[in-house]
Amino acid sequence: MLLGRLSTERVCVHELVFGELVSNAVRHGDEPMSVTVAVEDGFVRIETENAGTCFELERKIAEGPTTTSGRGLIIVQALASALIVEHHGTQCRVTALLPL
Repeated sequence: MLLGRLSTERVCVHELVFGELVSNAVRHGDEPMSVTVAVEDGFVRIETENAGTCFELERKIAEGPTTTSGRGLIIVQALASALIVEHHGTQCRVTALLPL
C-alpha cells in the first residue's frame, strides 16, 4: 500500500496538488474530463485532462500571487518536481510529478 510508505507530510502535499489540479479542471474546463493518478519511477503522477481552452503556464506563473487566479498553480509548481501543461487539439492536459 502506497500510503503506508509515505510520510504524513508527503500525503498532505499530494492531496493538496490533487485538489488544486482537479478544482482548476472543474472550474475552467469543459467535459469530457478525466483525472489520472499513477505511481511511476519513484514519482506520483497526477494528471487532469479536459476539453476547452488551455492556458500558458509561464504567463500564469508570471502574473504572480496577487492576481485573482493562478495562485494554485504557483503552489503546485513550488511543490511538484515538474508541472507540465500540454495542448492537444481541443484538450488541455495538466500533469504534476511529485516525489514519493
